[in-house]
Amino acid sequence: VLADMWSSHETHPHIKPTRKTYRIILAAFAKRRGPETGEEAFEVLREMWERYTKEEEESLSPCRQCYNSVMRAWKKTRDRDTAIMIESIFMEMWQRYSVNTTLYLKPDEECVEIVAKAWMKSNCTDAAENAERIRSGNWTIGTADERHEVSPIHETPADEL
Repeated sequence: VLADMWSSHETHPHIKPTRKTYRIILAAFAKRRGPETGEEAFEVLREMWERYTKEEEESLSPCRQCYNSVMRAWKKTRDRDTAIMIESIFMEMWQRYSVNTTLYLKPDEECVEIVAKAWMKSNCTDAAENAERIRSGNWTIGTADERHEVSPIHETPADEL
């Protein structure tokens, strides 16, 4: 669908995917079952970022709902690698938001729960600790040399979510 819309856009400028188009497609990935669903959804998100960067158009910027759908698409398996991947997607969203707060990427409690539940379903020995770390807002960004904690979501005023 996206490829068709982009190729049509060349001859019909009014036909162009937007954030809403991507959000709908990513939501469909989140509901689909299959071993590659998470990877495919992640690729669509990557394409969205590439298009947003190339086109420099606000209507193409990924949003929190896009990231939530990608994280949900990854939830189909229950292992440590999946939980790590879901958390890394979450951290990418948070990092992009912390660099540019005008983007629609501010994590909410739904995002946190997606990550925490992925850890709880991971069947690894430190699952509960990782889920609690995420829920408490003890997230870190950057390499070991530049790590800093970010503020928990539940301290954010509701009107800013």
